Amino acid sequence: MTERPLSREDLLAGLSGRRVSTALYAVQTRTAELAGRARHATAPAICEGAVAQRERAFLSALAAGRDRAGVAVTAPQLERYAPQWAHLAPTDPDSRAELARRLGDTHRFRASDVPRIRAVLDLDGAQVRAAHARRHGRDLDTIYTPVLTRRERLGWWRSRTSRRLAELPPFWVAFGLTLTETVGAGTLALPIALAGIGPLPGVVLIAVLGLVNVLTVAALAETFTRSGAVRWGGAYLARLVRELLGPAATAVLTAALFVFCLVALLAYYVGFSATLAAVSGIGATWWAAVLFVAVLALLRRGGLGATVASALVVGAVNIGAVLVLSVLAFGHLDTAYLTHARLPFADGGPLDPAVLGLVFGVVLFAFFGHTSVANCAQVVLHREPSGRSLVAGAALATVTAIAVYALWVLAVGGAIAPQRLAAEPGTALVPLAEVLGAPALVLGAVFAVLAMGMAAVHFSWGLVNQVREWTDRRLGLVPVAGVFVLVEVLLVTGRESFTAQVGVLGTATLPLLAGVFPMLLLVAARRRGECVPGWRPGWLGSAVVVGALYVLFLGALAVHGLLIWEHPAQRVLALAVVAVVAAVTVAVVRGGRLVPRVTAGLRTDAETGRVHLELTAAGEPLTGAAPEVDCAPPTGVVTVQIPPGPAVREVFVRLHRTDPDGRSRPQPGLVELDARPLPVADGIASGRIGPGMHELRLIPGGRIG
Repeated sequence: MTERPLSREDLLAGLSGRRVSTALYAVQTRTAELAGRARHATAPAICEGAVAQRERAFLSALAAGRDRAGVAVTAPQLERYAPQWAHLAPTDPDSRAELARRLGDTHRFRASDVPRIRAVLDLDGAQVRAAHARRHGRDLDTIYTPVLTRRERLGWWRSRTSRRLAELPPFWVAFGLTLTETVGAGTLALPIALAGIGPLPGVVLIAVLGLVNVLTVAALAETFTRSGAVRWGGAYLARLVRELLGPAATAVLTAALFVFCLVALLAYYVGFSATLAAVSGIGATWWAAVLFVAVLALLRRGGLGATVASALVVGAVNIGAVLVLSVLAFGHLDTAYLTHARLPFADGGPLDPAVLGLVFGVVLFAFFGHTSVANCAQVVLHREPSGRSLVAGAALATVTAIAVYALWVLAVGGAIAPQRLAAEPGTALVPLAEVLGAPALVLGAVFAVLAMGMAAVHFSWGLVNQVREWTDRRLGLVPVAGVFVLVEVLLVTGRESFTAQVGVLGTATLPLLAGVFPMLLLVAARRRGECVPGWRPGWLGSAVVVGALYVLFLGALAVHGLLIWEHPAQRVLALAVVAVVAAVTVAVVRGGRLVPRVTAGLRTDAETGRVHLELTAAGEPLTGAAPEVDCAPPTGVVTVQIPPGPAVREVFVRLHRTDPDGRSRPQPGLVELDARPLPVADGIASGRIGPGMHELRLIPGGRIG
């Protein structure tokens, strides 16, 4: 039998089919990438390596799957990220109709489930519907599934709910993420630590230190807003410190974060085990083992997902549990317990160093939500570039935490005898359950699992990645296993103390992480930042405020080392941290990290080829500059006249391009400063300048002169 020769229609259909296959693969790949990023969007990354490892794992999986028909993604994921993959979809009606048919053959969805896909592919348009009928001989509506199973309907409901939470207005995302990370396991140590001074003095101390943390959180949020590395490079805290403060500060930050996670993990094990032991009657050593096995299992599968939606939901449940327990505890209020106060030197009472040391560290630990600002910045700044929402949301969240903690301390401290609270080695939920009974047991178990159990998984994952980045990959589990062994020893010997561990940890690390570093970063960012926030209160970065907070935190550490802490090892630790902080500050100043600079950010739109220029000097818009921009290809040369500025001694240039979906990538190019070429690496160039007039010429991806 003679085969029919290929017609023009056959050839066109084959070409169209290949184009659709390519587009489908690109759409699925982009969706998988975005879904992977969203899955870990709010996980506390203590090192940049954890984030980079996830990116490498995705790329490796992608490379391994290039010969397969596609990438495994779900219909809800395709719907959620349709606006981000829209630029990859075909534009002609025939290809759109074919792509829709292939999606319908692969996935099950109703028309009402996919409004975004329908809009992106114009599936309700007459041309696409006619093309589908012509190619397949049936109506386009046949791609939809009339009836879904209960499980499928639940999956779509979860996806829509998750999307609505993740797409809240930027202010509420910043507020919610900061609040939910701040109000966590530290809440359970507050009533115990403050039992030594009384509920009312404790509330005063919470308000004072809380307002201090409002300032440092706002400072860190403004710093992230000013950073091009965060806005365009996806940087987190460690990379921000490396860029603004230098390698010495980065080494200290990394070590401090590692110690913080290590000791926090120890405290979470103790708190989790003690709380569930009180709830169930099963020994704490067994619960520690259960948590360790769960951690190992989740680490094996790549950690625990931490989307924006899951963080908001889990945090809301935790805060709801605290508020419900507070209301119930007020029903058992005892005026004598509530008005109990024991202040140093008041009524001739002696100074109790142990109480003061415990109070300071625990309160600082309870307010430590600063690392969440990094996650907020990644989510918020792309949607609201001015940074108003990021700064205001993070600051208001800390103010809200003050109110929650004050209510909690008054309720628990007013319902339980101070002697009973002070003697508790576990969490405040244990003595509270003795007063409230079953409600405290149930809510306590929920809080223990969500606040401490999940945090233990996240911190274990961060520790594993940090050790793998420093040493051999096989050693990653060593610190996690070591913490578990130490916990078991403490539980068996009866030497465990959740509150004591939290207090030492808060005192030794948080004056640095939550006090000194945020203020140093703000000073550096206001002199060297690439972006100008929409709202920047001048007083926050003034010499008076920065100096006062610096002295407060460093002085508190020194007082602990000289007067409060009595154990020699603790004293040496506190004074060593003071010395390290002082040395880092000197290194930052002598290394020129606080010297103002001029920044030029040249961003090329990959879709249109147009270029956008952003100029700053000492963190403010560059005035007096005379930029000449040839936005149209093929030249694309940008010339900037930098006016005299005696305080400015450096020029920093970032060349990058943004894809249609908003992603930024370094762009090769050439840079000239006063006719002298500057080396460009990963789109970055820098050079020293004097006080006179200077000319800066930039060209992305081309040649100058």
